[in-house]
Amino acid sequence: MLYKVNMLPVKLQREGLIDVKRLVAISALTLFLTLTLGGYGALIINYTFMKNDLKDTAAQLDALAPLVARVEKMRQERIDLEGALQEYAEILQNQKTWSVLLGDLSGVAPIDTWLVELAIENKPVEKKTQQLNATSGSQSDTGDPKGQKPSEAAGLPHPNTIILKGYSRTVSSVGVFILNLNHLPYFDEVKLNRINLEEHGYLFEITTILKDEV
Repeated sequence: MLYKVNMLPVKLQREGLIDVKRLVAISALTLFLTLTLGGYGALIINYTFMKNDLKDTAAQLDALAPLVARVEKMRQERIDLEGALQEYAEILQNQKTWSVLLGDLSGVAPIDTWLVELAIENKPVEKKTQQLNATSGSQSDTGDPKGQKPSEAAGLPHPNTIILKGYSRTVSSVGVFILNLNHLPYFDEVKLNRINLEEHGYLFEITTILKDEV
């Protein structure tokens, strides 16, 4: 039988014993340092990736800036074209209305009455509730009444007055013409400005006030 003799002092004779508390403390410290260093490294890596992504995004935005400007320009052009199209449609509608109105004027004129001048204007007018006697042969005041502001459509003054000038063989035909004008749905008021006998017949001037919806 062999015997082992330990000649070390008693304090050094703890062979084979493990200091568990010290080992746990060292392990915990090592784990903490590892996690800290690992988290810091991951943070640095993520920061680098994010910085690179930000640079790439900024570069893409710079590259897309001309395209965005062109798209914005196209959008503004589309808005302008839509406005022009709407204005063109309104012009066509107005032309259609005016063509129908002018056709009706020729349809209600007596056979011995013809127009030589027609003026479409916008002027301040005061609409009267009672119409002027169509068969009156006296010359009336040609001054423009005040009191109503001209209506506007699409930024331009909307015509509200038509002045008709023409000749007739008889005064009664002028009266019939004025009566027929009053029956048309376009006018709020029809008045005779003047009528004079000339070489070609009776020269007359008639002012008509258009309704708002015309």
